[in-house]
Amino acid sequence: MKGDQGPLPLAGSCGSYYDRMLHEPGAHDGREVPVRGNTWGRGVRIASKAATKIINGGSFGKEKGGIHGTCFRVRDKGRIRAIVFDFDGTLAELHLDFSRMKREVDALAVELLPDAEMLPLRVLEWLEVLRAEVARRAPHRLAEFVRRADDIIHDMEIDAARRGALFPFTRPMLEGLQRQGVKAAVITRNCEAAVRLVFPDVDRYCTVLLARGHVPKVKPDPDHLLRALEMMECGPEGALMVGDHPLDVETGKRAGVLTAGVSSGRVSSDELSRSGADWVAADCQGLMQQLGLFGAE
Repeated sequence: MKGDQGPLPLAGSCGSYYDRMLHEPGAHDGREVPVRGNTWGRGVRIASKAATKIINGGSFGKEKGGIHGTCFRVRDKGRIRAIVFDFDGTLAELHLDFSRMKREVDALAVELLPDAEMLPLRVLEWLEVLRAEVARRAPHRLAEFVRRADDIIHDMEIDAARRGALFPFTRPMLEGLQRQGVKAAVITRNCEAAVRLVFPDVDRYCTVLLARGHVPKVKPDPDHLLRALEMMECGPEGALMVGDHPLDVETGKRAGVLTAGVSSGRVSSDELSRSGADWVAADCQGLMQQLGLFGAE
């Protein structure tokens, strides 16, 4: 986080960055930072000119790796003015079977292009490749391909949404953010209809919803996130991207915002840490508590 005087990461490398922090008193006023030396896992130091106390105990260092802990808290809550959330696995249960979706799209590709090479891409990216190939080799079947492929994906998304539900903490968490003046948005590769089936009152809690059909390119293209921030009138420097997959972390980093991973989907905390997320938590409620934005008011 070169030149960034913002919140501290909960995951990632901890070498020279922490050395630099502790040798720059006041650079992170009001934030809790880990103490160097043999005190790792025992407490943190409040980086403040007025107070440099050691907080012993807590849960710092209890998780593998020693850098996931609820004792990290962003005390300068005013810095985060907007939080952009992924949807499935982040705010709601994840029921989509992406493997099955990919198999069905592959079967359609073989039907139209028998010699098509199957590529290990995510479904939406794979569809873009196939659209271009069908347009080049069988343009008379392009409209059919687009319609059938869209139907496959849409039908599976709606079926999963009918079986889905918001996490119990989602609405209270978003209400807590509203009370503190922090704007919330949802960006998703899913279709809008599926999101609204699970979260019919999303507009009450979120300033912006940008689903697949709302943008020319979906995440991890940073344009998806940057459009949401523009609609919220918030620059990247005041924003946080939260999701349950390394793809969400990649999106945030490409857009120049802070990132957080939650292991409430199908990806482990360790994998989210390795993706470079600035924070990692079990779920969004735990993340807000770490940030001091909800449940720690």
